[in-house]
Amino acid sequence: MIPWRLIPFVRIAIVFLLGIWAERILPGYSSGLFVFTVLLISYCGIKDFIYTDAEETFSFYAGFLYMILFFNLGYIRSRIQVPSLDRQHYMHYTEHGTRLIGVVQEVPILRTSYRTEVEVEYLCNDKGDCIKVRNKAVIYFHKEDTKASRYRPGDRVVIIAKLDAVKKSTNPYAFDFQSYLWNRGISHQAFVWKPQNHYLISSGQLNPAMQLAMNSRAAYLAVFDKYIKDKDENAILSAMVLGYRNMVSDEMYKAFADTGSVHILAVSGMHLVFLVAMIEWVFRVVKYKNKKAKWIITILLLWFFSLVTGAAPAILRAAIMFTFILYGRAFKAMHNMYNILAFCALLMLIWDPYLLYQASFQFSFISLLSLAYFQPFIKTWFLPRSLMLQRIWEYVSVAIAAQILVIPITIFFFHKVPTYFILSGLFPVLLSNISMNLSVAILLLEQLPYLGLVNLYLLAPLLKWALYLFIQSVVIIKSLPLNSIDGLTLSYFEFFVSVVLLFLLMLYLWDKRLLYIYCIFATVLALILSITYRLHNANHQAEITIYDVNKSGMIDIFDGRRVYNITLDTMPMTQALFINQNNRFYHFVKDTFNVDMSIDFYHERLQKAKNIIQFKNTKIAVLYDEAQLCSDYTQCDYIIIMKNLQYEECIKLNKSQTLIIDKSMKYNNLVQWKSSFELQNINVH
Repeated sequence: MIPWRLIPFVRIAIVFLLGIWAERILPGYSSGLFVFTVLLISYCGIKDFIYTDAEETFSFYAGFLYMILFFNLGYIRSRIQVPSLDRQHYMHYTEHGTRLIGVVQEVPILRTSYRTEVEVEYLCNDKGDCIKVRNKAVIYFHKEDTKASRYRPGDRVVIIAKLDAVKKSTNPYAFDFQSYLWNRGISHQAFVWKPQNHYLISSGQLNPAMQLAMNSRAAYLAVFDKYIKDKDENAILSAMVLGYRNMVSDEMYKAFADTGSVHILAVSGMHLVFLVAMIEWVFRVVKYKNKKAKWIITILLLWFFSLVTGAAPAILRAAIMFTFILYGRAFKAMHNMYNILAFCALLMLIWDPYLLYQASFQFSFISLLSLAYFQPFIKTWFLPRSLMLQRIWEYVSVAIAAQILVIPITIFFFHKVPTYFILSGLFPVLLSNISMNLSVAILLLEQLPYLGLVNLYLLAPLLKWALYLFIQSVVIIKSLPLNSIDGLTLSYFEFFVSVVLLFLLMLYLWDKRLLYIYCIFATVLALILSITYRLHNANHQAEITIYDVNKSGMIDIFDGRRVYNITLDTMPMTQALFINQNNRFYHFVKDTFNVDMSIDFYHERLQKAKNIIQFKNTKIAVLYDEAQLCSDYTQCDYIIIMKNLQYEECIKLNKSQTLIIDKSMKYNNLVQWKSSFELQNINVH
């Protein structure tokens, strides 16, 4: 039996969370039911307060109705957050504005172009008429725009560009950038390719606390630049200590992701643990014993650190938790880890219900829940006598426990599982702890006069060695064979069954009933049968996928667990994998064959001559050049147009065929193609 009375916020957080999720699944829920529920709960609450404790039946129903209330509150709070219902959201006025005024929220990051987020304040037209609006937008600048690269958080800028809605990805199983931004309160973007189309008005426009934090971070980054000259070491240090990941290269980030060490780069509760330990060590050294003053100083430093590192969900969760845990220690108040965790989630979701859909929020809370629940059980597997072995086993048990509940989410979102997460939770974590302690010491001593030489000749060299060993430990783990298991997938049903399986495991560890064992076997069997069924279908599949590729074309033809790929224009491997990799994972692809459209191709059940492909009993014509239009394609089953070709009446088709036009075609040409063939009763997609 779960002791709900000891963890009241857990129940409240669960139903509040379900209410938020219900709003996303069933939008438009009547607020009349909410009003009715509030009135009913108010009536029952008054009666529950007046009645004696003997009336347990009524207390049970009153508690149940209160859960309905919090469910409705979650639904309504999520409904309020919907951008389209906010009349001051800029999305309602994008046709009015040809320029915008807003405040830069983050340092522009350079990838293929400079990218930053701007809190839009006004949309203006060419006449100078402005409308006051709100909410963030993504702004892109040219990669050689040095003026844009100098923008800093708090800069108020004028941008001459029109906001466009972020388009939803239509490629199957591909990363949905639109949903990602939507869950962060962003719906539009703008592209600014000329330096003269943007300029700075003023600086320091964030709220005072955040502006102080961002200015401090800039000063601390300058200190790191002064002492750490190696590019990768500086980038990792800035990400690990200050949450500034702009300088981390894609290759280095991938190394951390593949080894399961990426959580070290994302400032989170682990970093606050290191910081609290360091603060408490200082208090012990100076023999400061005022508990209340120590609590206030520690909390202020924790929150300042949280703001400096960008106030990501993981660090906010940790800061809120440490606030209450340290309060309990200072004032001898009882606290329950699960209750505090639920209360943190509730506070954050009240502030922003869309945090529920952000991976950082999910991983932060679920990994800590997994750690708190499973680590005490795992720790009993091995009881070493040596103090050193005890510390090592504690790190190992933490690494194992933190992974258990996040494995289904990792597979579902990222389609991989790191195999050496135990090593990653041992050596890199220990070395990152040393690096963080040294870096904080350097930042503190840099503020004191005459102590810069200590940094230059002692702490900085030690930090360089610690960073070098830290990065090398990650690189060595990545170089090990099978450093991660890639290509894993879970259907929605399998993901749900996996969650149920882990929940049953938690129940069994709590209350070892035979019924839970039977249920665990049943869920494992259901999971195996579902995966086997999908694998069986993959072995016999025959599908064609036409991808949405900007100004180009790409086709995957699936024949069993092999795929034939047609790509018209050369593109970087990373871009191609971004488009098609997840779809191939879900099709269990083992072998890939690249088909060059410039030469003939013959392979078992797929042959290509010129621009005609014979796949099993299906004949497909691929048109990507105007010279191919005036031909007779009446013998083909499908005609695929993969370029922005203008309509030609000389093309010959029949009514039994299907015409497929990919997204590379411009709107005017698309209308002409569709209207011409729909008049001939030819299917057009």
